[in-house]
Amino acid sequence: MEGPWLIPDDAKLHRKLLRWYSSVQTGMAELIPVAQQWQTEEPESEDARYYLCAQRLYCGEGESLLADLCAYWESYPSTQADNLLLQWSKRHCPDYFALLVMVIEARSMVDAQGQPLKYVPGESARTRLLWAEILHSGKLSPLGQSFIESLFFKRKAWAWWKSRVGSETEQDSPFLDLYRVAEQVVLEAFPKQEML
Repeated sequence: MEGPWLIPDDAKLHRKLLRWYSSVQTGMAELIPVAQQWQTEEPESEDARYYLCAQRLYCGEGESLLADLCAYWESYPSTQADNLLLQWSKRHCPDYFALLVMVIEARSMVDAQGQPLKYVPGESARTRLLWAEILHSGKLSPLGQSFIESLFFKRKAWAWWKSRVGSETEQDSPFLDLYRVAEQVVLEAFPKQEML
């Protein structure tokens, strides 16, 4: 439907539109004030906060959204919050994506009593699916791509890290140290693996 829309001044209708546009992952800048008003009226509402973050993300907001997304993710742990954070990373900083998947998956590993379980990177089907998705997206730097390939295919973390340290182009990359720490998590999860 093209052209201007006449939308009545009805808060229920506005919230329905907000839900609908967010469910189809479509940004509509006119709905951001609706979500902001909802959050002002109900500051403890998880839904209001979700829809505000979602619309800001789908309208293309970048770095300025990250702090609010992280605060939402910490305050309201849910798959919705996980997905918003992953979508933001995929759009704005794909090289963090694999690390973010590891953090999200580790946090979700709890037993029936809510106690954390040992997280083994790459053992969950969801982790592998998300890694494969970003790996084949074409958005990763060569360093990010080789990091995921080492986790996804080879499981030779130490060999990967040693090969990257020698690379002059990636030696100054801020991701190298982050990836190295993540590789240490993998080595801890697989203590019998030989360091090459």
